[in-house]
Amino acid sequence: MAQCQNPLPAPNRVSWSNRGSPLSGSYRDVVVEQHQTLSRHTVYRPASFTAEKLPIVSWGNGGCGANGLSSAEFLAEIASHGYLVIANGAPNGGGNDPDNGSTHIAAIDWATEQNDNPCSSLYNRINEEKVAVMGYSCGGLMALNAAGDARLSTVVAMNSGLLNPSQNVYARMHTPVAYFNGGPSDIAYSNGQRDYQSINHVPVYHANLPVGHGGTYDQDNGGEFARVGVAWLNWHLKDNQGANGRGMFLGNSCGICNSNWTIEHKNF
Repeated sequence: MAQCQNPLPAPNRVSWSNRGSPLSGSYRDVVVEQHQTLSRHTVYRPASFTAEKLPIVSWGNGGCGANGLSSAEFLAEIASHGYLVIANGAPNGGGNDPDNGSTHIAAIDWATEQNDNPCSSLYNRINEEKVAVMGYSCGGLMALNAAGDARLSTVVAMNSGLLNPSQNVYARMHTPVAYFNGGPSDIAYSNGQRDYQSINHVPVYHANLPVGHGGTYDQDNGGEFARVGVAWLNWHLKDNQGANGRGMFLGNSCGICNSNWTIEHKNF
């Protein structure tokens, strides 16, 4: 086993606790950290490691805001299911990041470097082969604009869609893509519809829950958007074919088929 030659500074543990019921994943204890080597991001991960390596989930905040705690309830819920979640923005940070996808790329670069670095607390703990980019609203634009990265396994845009159609962005997509939006009252609704209709060369899923643009990110454990978001990640990053993975989305008895969600999909 490789030996550490230059120890890294210990990450700063961020004080955080979920407001309602315990997180629902098998990793109930989630820690939130800021690493000096990725100071403009916030990391959510299980407090303890098992033999399971953690897939990478890079998250973009609403408004492209640079506060990595702005969707803490939602992101901790995802991490509790065995994911390394990296949000743009320092904890309680300010300002905005660009929507060009660069912050997602920086997060993925960092995670792979940590996995390969024997001096990192994340050494050999990460599944570099399973990577998702996700985001809310402007953060969804971040994800869509990063969709061409060859390392990705899936792209998820939530309450989002390109402001203007871009054949360049569509053409770079090479993974399954999901849009989870808030129904006709969501300001991103028509954008998501247009994107769905324009993407024809990869599997694409388009689902709407009539909650408006705000989604459910601030609800207990991230609400319904976290439930379906986790299932999508389980399917595409962990090959879960059951009710908490693929079965949530496809099949006659799919988990969101007989609910308030309206769905359409193609190329699956």
